[in-house]
Amino acid sequence: TTAVLLSNATLLRAAGIDYPPRAWEELEDACAAVRALPGGPSHGVSWADHGWLFQQAVAGQGGLLADHDNGRSGRAERVDLASKELLAYVTWWRRLHDEGHYLRAGGPGDWGPALQAFGEGRVAFTVASSVVAGMIAERGRAAGFEVAASPLPYHEGFPRAGHLVSGQAFWLTGGLPDERRDGALAFVQHLLRAGNAAEWHRAAGFLPVTRGAAELLDREGWFDRHPVHRAATDQLRAADGSPAALGAILGDFAGVQDLMTEAMERVLDGDDPTDSFTDASRRAQRLLDAYNADCAAGRTPRRLAVG
Repeated sequence: TTAVLLSNATLLRAAGIDYPPRAWEELEDACAAVRALPGGPSHGVSWADHGWLFQQAVAGQGGLLADHDNGRSGRAERVDLASKELLAYVTWWRRLHDEGHYLRAGGPGDWGPALQAFGEGRVAFTVASSVVAGMIAERGRAAGFEVAASPLPYHEGFPRAGHLVSGQAFWLTGGLPDERRDGALAFVQHLLRAGNAAEWHRAAGFLPVTRGAAELLDREGWFDRHPVHRAATDQLRAADGSPAALGAILGDFAGVQDLMTEAMERVLDGDDPTDSFTDASRRAQRLLDAYNADCAAGRTPRRLAVG
């Protein structure tokens, strides 16, 4: 999966907007336009305060969360939650909130209230996992409005590296006997055949995980008939494959993400963004140091969760 912007296309047309916002500034303008409609929503946009979205925002600007190429050319030893890319996102989010465009719905990590606000027409935009885009589009149709999916808006003036993929993955145990290893690999290859991977996308909404599967769906006209599913694939195709676009690998990532969401709550309550995220960065460094110390000592780290 990846994160995408979902728009109430019916509201956008009523406001004279021809396409979903492509940049942060366009999203601000679109929020103002739909809120100005007679009977328009009280707010323009809502999304969850979730660590995944901070990762996406930093990656989308070509930024890194950790040293050693985001932990991809060596073990991450330094984490930075107060980079210019992260603070740009936090400051923009705070501005949306202060101007009344952003609806603060739910607590840290809670996706449901923002999605509910979108489904009820109380906001015109939300950010969600691509895996639920089809379901939300169906609910929109039932409620009488059209849902459009598009890539996440970008920050003008910053490099556009791309956005992350996430979700489930296959892992093969090391040191298997050759026969078992080859059988497991054959099973995975079977699942990743274009036809099977395309069917998994159609049935479950997860991304077509190979180019062959995406091309098959294109040839079949699937994306033309279900355009809400196209945005996620287009977004990942546009990524540049850099360490920024691939995302960070670092110890106690779940704990680090919790610190980001807690810091954002404080910012929305009125704290200074730089102060809040500088403090979060110091605390995140302690988590990473503890994780790396356990690894260096041959101990299983106390915290293994990644999300």
